[in-house]
Amino acid sequence: MPWYAKLLIPLLSLLLSLVVVEFAIRVVAPQNTGFYDYGQFTKPSEAPWQQAELVPNTGNPGYTGVSVEINSRALRDREISVPKPADTYRVLTIGDSVTFGYGVELDEIYFKVFEERLNANTGGTRFEVINGGLIAAALEYHYHFLRLADTLEPDLILIGLVLNDIKAYPDYSLDPEQPLRVSSAPGIIRQISAFMRINSHLYQMVYSSVKGILYELGILDANELLGYNFAALKESSAELEFAWEKSFWMLENIISLARDKDYEIALVIFPLEMQLNEAALNNYRRSLGLTLGDSALSGNPQDRLRHFAESQNVPIVDLLPVYRGKPAEKLFLRNKSISADPVHPSVFGHRVAGEAIYRTLSPLINAGNVD
Repeated sequence: MPWYAKLLIPLLSLLLSLVVVEFAIRVVAPQNTGFYDYGQFTKPSEAPWQQAELVPNTGNPGYTGVSVEINSRALRDREISVPKPADTYRVLTIGDSVTFGYGVELDEIYFKVFEERLNANTGGTRFEVINGGLIAAALEYHYHFLRLADTLEPDLILIGLVLNDIKAYPDYSLDPEQPLRVSSAPGIIRQISAFMRINSHLYQMVYSSVKGILYELGILDANELLGYNFAALKESSAELEFAWEKSFWMLENIISLARDKDYEIALVIFPLEMQLNEAALNNYRRSLGLTLGDSALSGNPQDRLRHFAESQNVPIVDLLPVYRGKPAEKLFLRNKSISADPVHPSVFGHRVAGEAIYRTLSPLINAGNVD
């Protein structure tokens, strides 16, 4: 028997076994194969400042374990009245996947907690806080979303900042006619993985566990694949300083644009989990192999953003000290398919954030002195 024939028999046996297990899981323990499928409510964007855009009147009932519904204005929110009703104070939040509400229901996102608290203590004014968040967005998106947001008639812009927003933005970032950017297509392995996550119950069942093992064994390099999330926590370098310079430039232009439109503006900074304490930092060093020094605990990025906001006379809510006062293990997203997420807050983390924003901004809103 030829050597390839000898290999063919066990390979066919393995394939048949996998097919049997796949069908057994579909019957006995069906998985949520839409868990990571944001293609159900997004499409590739023609705007060069964002990778994807939300599609009106779409959704996914199980994205990251929660229901996502996109309204007729392409926002993850309830339907919004335009023009704005009388006696309504409208806050527009702009941010990335944290503001979008990755892994939590709409009413659990921090700004809806903020809205709930505002309306519980209203003196006749109705408060609306609108979701302008988008997965994988950055400061370029924030600027251009604000540029096009006039129809929503906001009174206050709340910018949700995460440390992965600190980037070396190109000089043409503010240009509505900026050149399209050619992004490399994902590799064949990533394409196969994405296809399998959506179509195979077996693959979805083992995906997170196997990925975690590959990170721990060093087969996958988190510093290369996920390092952009943590760049602001690394030791100072010329490259990092340039990223800070360009990020402050973007924020200055966002603030200037809001003021040109007579909108009030405020900032909120979300920390990363490894900033909370030494145990959290060591856990991510061990589980992901992250090469972060002890300076990751310094809070230096938040200090820089706070000093910047003060120089611009803009209110800012720094959540790092707030989070450090709460049980660290409860603040970040965990569920059946996500064993660790250092970026996205849990339901509890969102509530803590919303309450902190309310404590800081509600006196300024009531006094008419947010900006």
